[in-house]
Amino acid sequence: MSITGTSASTTSATDRTSATSLGAPTASSPTGAATFDPQSFMRLLIAQIQHQDPLQPMDSTQMTQQLSQMTEVERLVSIDQQLGSLSVATASVANAQAADLVGRTVEADTSHLLLSDGSPAQGSFHLASAAAHETVEIRDARGNVVRTLTLDPKAAGEASFTWDGHDESGNRCAAGSYSISVHAVDDGGSPVTATTRVNGVVSAITYEHGYPELSVGGTNVMLGDVRSVGGTPAPTAPSAVPGASALPVPSAVPAAP
Repeated sequence: MSITGTSASTTSATDRTSATSLGAPTASSPTGAATFDPQSFMRLLIAQIQHQDPLQPMDSTQMTQQLSQMTEVERLVSIDQQLGSLSVATASVANAQAADLVGRTVEADTSHLLLSDGSPAQGSFHLASAAAHETVEIRDARGNVVRTLTLDPKAAGEASFTWDGHDESGNRCAAGSYSISVHAVDDGGSPVTATTRVNGVVSAITYEHGYPELSVGGTNVMLGDVRSVGGTPAPTAPSAVPGASALPVPSAVPAAP
C-alpha cells in the first residue's frame, strides 16, 4: 500500500511540474490562460497521458470532452477571423458606394443623430420659411426626451445645429442613435414647417467619425440615411498639358485614280 501511495504522489507531482512547464495557468501566473494555445493544450494532454497513474487511468470520456471543447474553441476563433475579414470587405464596398455619389443629387433623412463617445453630434433640418424661434427635441431609443435645444433665428432653407451629447442634467448620454423632432415659429408666432430631410448635391465624402458621411450643402449625412439618388456626375474633362501642342489633323487622302 505504501508503494502505491508513493507512486500516485510522485505521478501527481510530475503532472503538476509538466503542466507548469507547458505554461498552464497557475496561482503564480494568472495570465497563463491568456497565452494558452492549441499546441500547449496538446502537449499538456500528452504529458498527462504519459504520467498517469496505471492504477487510476484517465477517464476516456473526460478526455474526449476536453478534445471537443478545444475543437469548438478553434472553430470559434476561425469564425471570428472570418467575420473580421467580412467587416473589412463590407467597409470597402461602402466606401466605394459613397465615392460614387459625389456630384449627384441626393435626398437624405436627418431625423436621427449618431452620438459617438466623447464627440458632439451634428444635426440638420429644412425650414420652409424664415423662423424666429426653433426648438429641437432629442429622444433616446425608448422615446424619452433627453435634451431640448433652443436655436437662434434662421433663414429659410437648410439649418444645422450641434448637440454636445449631454442631457438636461448635464450628464453625458450613452453613445448610440437618437431621434429628433423640430418645432419652429416665425416672428408672429405662426408655425413654420420644419422637415428633417435634406436635399442637395454631394460635394465631398468625409471620414471624420470613422465611417463615410456625405457632405450635402454643408450638412453631413450618413450613407444609410440616403432615401433617393438622382442625376449623374458630370464627366471630368481632361486637362491640357502645359507646353503641349495640338496634334495636327491629318488631311484627306486623295482618291486613287
